[in-house]
Amino acid sequence: MRTICAALTAVVMALFCAPVFAQDGGEITLPERGICSHRGAQTQCPENTVPAFAEAVRQQAAMIELDVDYTKDGKILLLHDQTVDRTSNGTGKLGDLTFDQARALDFGAWKGEQFAGTKIPTLEEALEVIPKTIWLNIHVKAGGDLGVKISLEVADIIAEQGRMGHAFLACGVREAEAVHARYPEFLICNMDHQNWDSREGDAYIDCTIQSKAQFIQLVRTHPTPQQIARLKAAGVRINYFGSNDLGEIKELFDLGVDFPLVDDLPVGQEALRQWNQEHENK
Repeated sequence: MRTICAALTAVVMALFCAPVFAQDGGEITLPERGICSHRGAQTQCPENTVPAFAEAVRQQAAMIELDVDYTKDGKILLLHDQTVDRTSNGTGKLGDLTFDQARALDFGAWKGEQFAGTKIPTLEEALEVIPKTIWLNIHVKAGGDLGVKISLEVADIIAEQGRMGHAFLACGVREAEAVHARYPEFLICNMDHQNWDSREGDAYIDCTIQSKAQFIQLVRTHPTPQQIARLKAAGVRINYFGSNDLGEIKELFDLGVDFPLVDDLPVGQEALRQWNQEHENK
């Protein structure tokens, strides 16, 4: 089933891609619509690890989301939670652990013995397995001055590796402004309203358009057709967190959402396949 799903997804991806240009001037192709693998292929692999990202690439996700945060000694590692308790054999906040202490923990055994010994990855290690043809959604977990600091450091890494054509920061307006002062062309997903609802939707959309963000993330509240139309007219791509329900994912595509974030990548890819099949003759 997995092989069939991957093959069908390849056809879908070919239909929904558009050319962009890398920093070196070469043309690359990125999806215009598709499934975002939230923390990598986390139903099959330990989340936010190299195996999870590699599996999401193998299943041809259109976008991969990952989370960046700091260790005690100011090194960037990939972790969603504030603590390492849930996803490793250690305890405590990442911010209270040094890089070496965090890297000594096992971040894979909890998911299965085949993943035993998996380390918490650096951003550079993730970049090694994620190609430039997949959108890279880098969620900055920290806020305030720390959020600005890590956003700038992540932007430096992305720029140095020539990844600004496909990688973007999911962050607040303050962090985005700091990054744009250094890299005006850096792609941004506005995340200033994580508790977005329909009452705040227009203000959130106004903020996103005015800040010239290329993406917006909506959270668990379906946008209205009018709100979708405003975003589309401004050229803003729409991410949506989150769903693992096949029917709802198809409904999101019907609404005009570009990239639903899913934990269960095979379900998301099957929803995309079905949606494409249903609309191919329309």
